[in-house]
Amino acid sequence: MPNVGGLLESRLCPEKLGVIRAAAAAAARLRLPLYLVGGTVRDILLPTQVSDLDVAVVGDGPDAVNRVAKRLGGRVLARSQFGTMKLDVAGTVIDLAMARTETYPRPGALPEVAPGGIEDDLARRDFSINAMAMSLGDRFGEVLDPFGGRSDLAARLIRVLHPRSFADDATRILRAARYAARHGFRLEAETAEMFHRGLSYVDAVSGDRVRNELERYFAERAAGPALLAAQDLGALRSVHPDLALPEHAVPTLSAPSFDTLSPRRLVLLALLAYSAADVHGVSQRLNLSGRRAEAVSSVPRVKAGCRRLEGESIPPSRIVDVLQPLDNAAIEACTLALPPGAVRDRTQRYLTELRHVRPALNGSGIIALGVPEGPQVGEMLAKLRRARLDGLLSTPEDEEDYVRRSARSLRACEPR
Repeated sequence: MPNVGGLLESRLCPEKLGVIRAAAAAAARLRLPLYLVGGTVRDILLPTQVSDLDVAVVGDGPDAVNRVAKRLGGRVLARSQFGTMKLDVAGTVIDLAMARTETYPRPGALPEVAPGGIEDDLARRDFSINAMAMSLGDRFGEVLDPFGGRSDLAARLIRVLHPRSFADDATRILRAARYAARHGFRLEAETAEMFHRGLSYVDAVSGDRVRNELERYFAERAAGPALLAAQDLGALRSVHPDLALPEHAVPTLSAPSFDTLSPRRLVLLALLAYSAADVHGVSQRLNLSGRRAEAVSSVPRVKAGCRRLEGESIPPSRIVDVLQPLDNAAIEACTLALPPGAVRDRTQRYLTELRHVRPALNGSGIIALGVPEGPQVGEMLAKLRRARLDGLLSTPEDEEDYVRRSARSLRACEPR
């Protein structure tokens, strides 16, 4: 078996390497085998940036994980029902998990787990490139690769481990497309056939699990190409037939500098629902609530607002009147989906400029200039903002003159 201990030490930053060595020492004192596993090994071998530290403990179930964590120290950030623990050690996060077997009672169900050896743990994984382990024990740096992951890395292939893989866990369908896009890989021929035959299994996966997989797409640095790959492979339609990436959004999303003003997960979720005939159905399928549900449900209202922004000459205050009551993430999603032209320019200007325009004067300043307390103050603030937006006022002095004139007019209209 190849040993890449030197590569491991060169690929990890000093902080991560220090935590790995401390975990290895803790496990050694407890006489527990310890391995780097999954995506960590893949990224070390590619090589690419190593962001996650995934470690498997071989022992007597969750108690082995707890014993290593206790010796290692740090702060527990999360635990899961599968005997895993996320630990913060001096600012470095490490995922400790028990090596385990998994069985799936039915398609779409969560697995039933039991403690197992490292070979069992690798056999339960999704793809060969994620089914490698690296010893952190006596043979530090030795790679276990029972499914040919290194060969598939070299051939740039995504390969499942067995014919029932997508039936056991259909979220692997979404992961396959995402990994292929991230690394510039393709689906191995038999895997591609199983992928397309298994698309219907996604129906059995809960909305929460599917949404979590989609949000992993949104977190990708190249989110656009990843979503496009999922669309081209049919994975998006397998989640909901109305999910699609609008054509006009693809160039912007594919740019290396792509970023969003609102939270990315909200913008991209709303974008995928842009063409949906039934956004309520999308929300139900993904079990959306809170801000996610608001972003998706707002898309039809934003599209209707955009139709009100058509025309040759529309003052900025009108743009604000139309868009201000609507969800900003949905506005940003619709902006991405719109074809180039005046309406897209107007929604973009609203997001980057117009929504932030405010008068220099506040309520107390308006009262000091002679406007009586009460609803007239709010009305005056609204008038000042509209005048600012439309370029009728440009300086604080302009605003003060406007308010003084308005206050005199108000006093002149008062009954004597």
